Amino acid sequence: MRFHVDSQVLGLYNGAAMRQDLAAAGCLNMLRQPCEEALRIEVMPLRFKDRVLRMSLSNKAQLLLRVYGSLSRIYGKARKARKENPFEQLVLCILAHRSSETAAQEALDRLTQEYVDWNEVRVSAVNDLGEMLSRSGIDSATAHVLKSALDGIFNKQYSMNAEFLRDAKPEDARRMLSELDSLPEQIISATLLTSYDNLPVPVDEEMARVIRRLGVVKADVKLDEIDKLLRTAVPRREAYSFFRVFTLHAYKLCQPVSPDCASCTVRRMCSYGTAALAEARAQRASARRTAPSAPARPSRARASKPAEKATRSGAKRAAAR
Repeated sequence: MRFHVDSQVLGLYNGAAMRQDLAAAGCLNMLRQPCEEALRIEVMPLRFKDRVLRMSLSNKAQLLLRVYGSLSRIYGKARKARKENPFEQLVLCILAHRSSETAAQEALDRLTQEYVDWNEVRVSAVNDLGEMLSRSGIDSATAHVLKSALDGIFNKQYSMNAEFLRDAKPEDARRMLSELDSLPEQIISATLLTSYDNLPVPVDEEMARVIRRLGVVKADVKLDEIDKLLRTAVPRREAYSFFRVFTLHAYKLCQPVSPDCASCTVRRMCSYGTAALAEARAQRASARRTAPSAPARPSRARASKPAEKATRSGAKRAAAR
């Protein structure tokens, strides 16, 4: 019952925000935060308004590429590191998830030096593997993903190799990788982008969240429409780097709930970011106006010098009597 109520409140608020119905959204705003925290889903700022209705396709492409350029200066432009061995290619993409290619390559070198073979990595303790990865700057939680993938490959063919990816078509390779245990969709997409040429940018929910917030598509647009836009806007030679940069930004700053818009370098190009910051400023101004003023300190009135002299002389005469 509580979930149904929270969903209805947030649905009404988002609808009012999109219609720019400030009165209705203002009434619902007081219920917005507890519902957002209960459901852990995205709520649009009151002043958010997508720009899709007044942007041509070429302007959308230009905005996406400008944002991509700005984010590349922050996260670095990702470059394909293609391996001859498809198994090492998959492991490298697992290690680079949520990290840089440089750290992933260093971790891969450590794995090949400190373990006899990949089966020893598979049967090693998660804590030991995570500690080794952390020395290369890789999140220790990646050890769980790596071990699950290695277990999936071993259970699939009773050997530690990924030769099934060497001659497979991209769609077949995606299907086979999807069958591995707990392998995130982003790792599958990164593996395909580094293993094959001329593939378009893959779209997942994290990347779609960033693109929706930019305002170049409607807030409720489906992934298929975003996929069509990216196929037109992003050159194939930049597909891997575009994918890496946007997914890193979605993970580090542009999170589903309470994104860090104040720290975002592309906030001035983003409809969501400018709206969120404007709403925060308005709330601070409103809080200052409604805050009770501090009581004024009672001022001690000082007597004038003639009055002080008269008082002193009167006191002396009284003492003389």
